[in-house]
Amino acid sequence: MSSESVPYQFDVGPDRTIRGSIDLPPEAAWPAPVVVFCHGFKGFKDWGPWPWFASQLASHGFVVNRFNFSLNGVGPALDRHDEPEKFSRNTYGAEMDDLASVLNHVEAWSAPREALGPARGVIGHSRGGLVALLAGGDLPSIDAIATLGSPGKSRRHTDEQVRHWREHGSIDIPNVRTGQVLQLDVSVIDDYFAQEARYDVARQVRRRDIPTLIIHGDADESVPVEEATWIDEAIVHLDKERVILPGAGHTFGAGHPFEKPTASLEDVLRRTSDWMQRTLAETP
Repeated sequence: MSSESVPYQFDVGPDRTIRGSIDLPPEAAWPAPVVVFCHGFKGFKDWGPWPWFASQLASHGFVVNRFNFSLNGVGPALDRHDEPEKFSRNTYGAEMDDLASVLNHVEAWSAPREALGPARGVIGHSRGGLVALLAGGDLPSIDAIATLGSPGKSRRHTDEQVRHWREHGSIDIPNVRTGQVLQLDVSVIDDYFAQEARYDVARQVRRRDIPTLIIHGDADESVPVEEATWIDEAIVHLDKERVILPGAGHTFGAGHPFEKPTASLEDVLRRTSDWMQRTLAETP
């Protein structure tokens, strides 16, 4: 059995705080490879199945670090968007920088140094997987990636939506589960076009040959399954695998609050654990 999650936090700017949780494997597995988990858009580290997922990965022999992006809008409350103003100015670049900060600030983690092996993998759900792919091109500390229901392209808005966004100064982002209407400021789309090359998935994944597992459900209602093919085709090296799960939706049948794992979620856990065990074991 793994230990209970241990919280940690550190600041990455005057009004930006990383809040994370560490799950440790049994001490007999130390030093263990590290897996960092990145949540999706409108998500957070404690959403739905992710605490269970992290605990299970830890029991499989990983140190698991899941964290909230500093501008995801979920602050001290940890379970709701209590900082909507921060959400309104969140960008891919901010999340890429957050991931780099987490990987580079091991001293801030609530984990014994002797528990940490040298290998680093990143698992990202939805937008979190996209951010992992983008950041992987810049960060030599990322040794393996697994994406779960992740987009294959970073631009998510049509020309008409962009025009509306700029005319109104913001765009509404409804949270169907809670009924809360969040907003994204016009600065977010301006940032996208200012850094379009940095946010180009095909460009970034070709900068470094990172072993990459792509998992997607063929009944994904949020990100079309075809986007898994886009990711696969963008990666030119051979150490990659695309897995399409029949009947699986965007969260693999899990919801918030979490009740119990579905067969699809159990499959995702097994495949990501096996992938990380193999690829991280090969890391010098």
